[in-house]
Amino acid sequence: MMGLALDKHRVKIVNPQAIFRDPFRGGNNILVICDSYTPAGEPIPTNKRHRAAEIFSHPKVVAEVPWYGIEQEYTLLQPNVKWPLGWPVGAYPGPQGPYYCGAGADKSFGRDISDAHYKACLYAGINISGTNGEVMPGQWEYQVGPSVGIEAGDHIWISRYILELVWS
Repeated sequence: MMGLALDKHRVKIVNPQAIFRDPFRGGNNILVICDSYTPAGEPIPTNKRHRAAEIFSHPKVVAEVPWYGIEQEYTLLQPNVKWPLGWPVGAYPGPQGPYYCGAGADKSFGRDISDAHYKACLYAGINISGTNGEVMPGQWEYQVGPSVGIEAGDHIWISRYILELVWS
């Protein structure tokens, strides 16, 4: 199935490549990763997935069954002041030691966001395998994988999109 998209009056062809359950609307709703092409069928310059798919579909690569694990770190910023969550506004927090994989309301800022993201990814069918607090207040990470081939990229991209929706 192909679709059309308009980008500043330029027509693009979009081809669905990966489908995930929509954790926000539920039911039969889905989230879709697409490739974008010109009307002539050429991948647009920012379509890096197309070349990756060519590489991952090569028989020698397929025979190797390449596994990937990807770690994504992020920092939650307080929306009203654009300052890291858990930091005193306009100042710096204490030393980093207690925050790494920390527990407790005075060390684990944003755990509700991390947990909501994790659950949404599980619902969507993303191969998310862990999450933990990082070395500074408001900093988190999660892991996607192990995933085989191009699936790793599809899963990390849609997990980033889900994180944006959870935090917004």
